[in-house]
Amino acid sequence: MSVAICLGVDTHERTPLRWARDHWHDWGRTEAGLLVVADLLDLPRWLAQTAPEGRDEVLAALARTAEHDVVAVSVITGSSRMRV
Repeated sequence: MSVAICLGVDTHERTPLRWARDHWHDWGRTEAGLLVVADLLDLPRWLAQTAPEGRDEVLAALARTAEHDVVAVSVITGSSRMRV
């Protein structure tokens, strides 16, 4: 069983990722690096098409956000498994 399934973030329809999607722009005000996509649902596609350095910057911004907002952890664990 994956970490995403254990945390209940294996699909964007689950509560943590829906909440994160609603707050994506709020997080972007603090961490501008998150605004590489306008909608959280676009993040997996963006990550797949981006160089490792770009992915690292966004994931580091998410990690900094997770220090203050535990829901950001759901994005980190679920971003590669979200269904678009």
